[in-house]
Amino acid sequence: MKSILLLEEDSEGREILSKMLRQRRYRVMPAEHETAALAVLDSGSPVDLVLAGATFRNRLEFLAHLREQSRLVPVVFLADHRDAESRLRGLV
Repeated sequence: MKSILLLEEDSEGREILSKMLRQRRYRVMPAEHETAALAVLDSGSPVDLVLAGATFRNRLEFLAHLREQSRLVPVVFLADHRDAESRLRGLV
């Protein structure tokens, strides 16, 4: 079973996404904020994908923190970043 770390500050959104993903047979590890998401990653639990929705901090900072720690887990941003610079920085 594939594992998804779901980073979403909105409790209703987190609950809905978690339910939908579980129905599709994913193991979901919900996190309300970046600190909780990093704790999941530090716990040693296997994570196949990080879905980063709305967060209290800048998601690009969260991504940079992951990469600084040599974590190569794929990250998908669930948001609308219209400016080209944000989209490009998210690809790093």
